[in-house]
Amino acid sequence: MGKVIEKIKVINVFEPEREIELEAVIDTGATMLVLPQNVIDKLNLRKMREVKVRYANNKTEIKSIYGVVTVEMCGRAGEFNVLAEPEGAQPLVGQIILEQLDLIVDPSTRKVIPNPRSPEMPMVEVLMAMPHQNKKVEKAFLAQAAKLISDEAGYVDWYIVLNMFLFDNLLEEVPRLIKSQNFRDDDYPSNVLYTLELAYEIDAKRTLAMIVYILKDSGVKEETINEYPAIKAILKNREIEDLSQLFPEVSYTLTETKYLNITEYPDDFYKDLVELINKCYIYGILSGCLCIFEEITRKFANRCFEKEIWHGKYRAIF
Repeated sequence: MGKVIEKIKVINVFEPEREIELEAVIDTGATMLVLPQNVIDKLNLRKMREVKVRYANNKTEIKSIYGVVTVEMCGRAGEFNVLAEPEGAQPLVGQIILEQLDLIVDPSTRKVIPNPRSPEMPMVEVLMAMPHQNKKVEKAFLAQAAKLISDEAGYVDWYIVLNMFLFDNLLEEVPRLIKSQNFRDDDYPSNVLYTLELAYEIDAKRTLAMIVYILKDSGVKEETINEYPAIKAILKNREIEDLSQLFPEVSYTLTETKYLNITEYPDDFYKDLVELINKCYIYGILSGCLCIFEEITRKFANRCFEKEIWHGKYRAIF
């Protein structure tokens, strides 16, 4: 997607007259607000503590945390601590700032924009914490969400969606996701599930927000969502104690739709064949329907010839 740069204003909370405007890189791989030491000194920020920082190359260093500042970006503001880097370092805006301000990166324009679900103000998603749900409930939730998305959501632009919710790295982790959808391959639901599981390990709240966005954007109706108990429970923040409540209701009565609707038969041979054809149709084994239908047609022709329908002049033996 390339580097995303945004203009921000940083203000010392305790000395509001000290402020500075600068351009910062939006780095979804970082977590905090990062400023060079010379900017921190201009803002006259207070050193609060030291932390151990791990970089992308797995190198670790002890760094200082300063605070507190107000960050203004895209018409929104919030209070944050600052991680100090040496003078001349690139200012960075990390994931925590984006989440608290409810901002996302538009991959098509490479601009930071307010989250479309709440454009007028940041949305704080308390219901997404899910502190009491056990692992089995979460596993059922992700599996049911994957099935619902695969069956009901239609075409999902996964490149856009994963970038919107800062999961763009998963496109490399699950390379078959987009291709399996485009070619309607049988492994598409499994790829959706694997993507959701990886995203959930990174950030449960953002994963739930992404699932809700996909379902709403695709126009999936609430009554359809309610058919999946684990999804319904998570969305309504309802704790499930009886795990039997996780499973969707399943009707064990086979559909009455028939491939062949015949009521009269010359003998039991044809009756059995018709039942086999209808069972294949009900279970979705359409190739079986065709094979058995060919067999019943051949047998019928054989019987006709054997009964000398052609005035006894011809007799066919197959």
